[in-house]
Amino acid sequence: GLFGNMFKSKEQDKLSDEEEATKKDLVEKMDALNIPQGLYMYGGPGSGKTFLMDLFFDCLPVTGKRRVHFNEFMLEIHRTLHQLQKSGYTGEEMMERCVSAIHEQAWLLCFDEFQVTDIADAMVMRRLFEALLERGMVIVATSNREPDELYKNGIQRDLFIPFIEELKKYCFVTNMQSEIDYRMLLLENSGDLKTNTESTVYFVNDGKNVKDTAKYERVWEKLTRNETAKGIKLRVQGREINVPKAAANDDIARFSFDDLCGKPLGPADYYAIASTFHTVFIDNIPQLSLTKLNQMRRFITLIDNLYDQKVVVIASAAVEMDDLIDVGGVDEDSAASLGIQETDLLGTAEYVPSQTNVDEVFAFDRTISRLHEMQKPEYLEHVKVRKSQTKGTSPVRFFSQMDSSQIESVHSSLSEADIKKLWDRYDTNNDGQIDSNELKTMLQEITLYTSGHKHVPKEVLEATRNALYTTDGKVIDFQSFSEYFTKFGITCRY
Repeated sequence: GLFGNMFKSKEQDKLSDEEEATKKDLVEKMDALNIPQGLYMYGGPGSGKTFLMDLFFDCLPVTGKRRVHFNEFMLEIHRTLHQLQKSGYTGEEMMERCVSAIHEQAWLLCFDEFQVTDIADAMVMRRLFEALLERGMVIVATSNREPDELYKNGIQRDLFIPFIEELKKYCFVTNMQSEIDYRMLLLENSGDLKTNTESTVYFVNDGKNVKDTAKYERVWEKLTRNETAKGIKLRVQGREINVPKAAANDDIARFSFDDLCGKPLGPADYYAIASTFHTVFIDNIPQLSLTKLNQMRRFITLIDNLYDQKVVVIASAAVEMDDLIDVGGVDEDSAASLGIQETDLLGTAEYVPSQTNVDEVFAFDRTISRLHEMQKPEYLEHVKVRKSQTKGTSPVRFFSQMDSSQIESVHSSLSEADIKKLWDRYDTNNDGQIDSNELKTMLQEITLYTSGHKHVPKEVLEATRNALYTTDGKVIDFQSFSEYFTKFGITCRY
């Protein structure tokens, strides 16, 4: 079978003498470490890549496995490197510590949507993944692009190409391309694919359809229970994200398309929003085109993050969902007059000629496919799971709204009121103590707020536990809890 091939040590393809020697050397190293080869699946949207990877991940009876969206993973890497740099580490030692932290979490990494469009990612990835693979990390990945197409036309791509060759050595590469979009097929067969006027999450607001506009407002009023919504600010890693409207007692937010995609927001901002709110309303989505490439790229990244975090998206748009992108081209003279660069993959130019932007059109097909899937009842049920996993509001929102969040440093001491809020949130069984599981949850949520991920190293958990224990026994009571956070603020002891 496809995944059975991962646990073979040799490929059957004919190779050149030089390639055969390289492959033989690699296989001998992997055999010595008893390392199975990874798998890289590529193909169009709805071809079953993610479904197959998730099936493999769920059925694999091992510990030390991790499944993560690639954008989220790279954000975590950049944050970790930044924190290590602030702590005085540089060069190889900094990368080595980063690799060790990843390897401590898992020996098997399953990546959804493996892609490279950012020079910062491209330069880090080569060193990072070469070190991980040498340590025996096994990678299973899905992607829209075959390995040789990764970071195509990117700045200084020649420095990235050696990583592509390494990836192909360590992973079986499988083409999953299909003419069938199985997401759409499932929707059509189940009868869940409705016209926009019948949908409960996607509404056409073209200035003529008064009924859809009224329905959209009624959905907002119903979900927020007619409570007055107000603007709030999320504070994440020293940045502020403006949320124009948020329900008072539930994690429901409302933005305009321009709030989210007309401003210079990036993956870290979208991840923070997706981690905070279980339901997001997006007003006034226009028909998009390659003449506004930055908006299109941001929208693709936004939907990727919302989809991966299982956020319910309720939207009003100028056109039907399948018409959200206008792929009409622009002639070369018009492009030249705008000073456009064909190799600009970082979104710094206003427009890139449509005939060169296969990646954007390809990625937008995935976005449309995902938006359709996000209308399915099975997807919409995820909101119940999100709500059941959180006591009160989400972690990012909880910490952003504490009185002490006005203080720039997370190391600043907490007020008595904030400490009481913190205690009430994490003493989940109300027994007057914080047990090990409650402490771990608290540290994971603090780390999500301060660093953008939930990984808490064992030594940090242990050091914080010891600092919080009472002097007469291994118990965390309110007094020791209060003394700790009065002194250290929202931080973990390294």
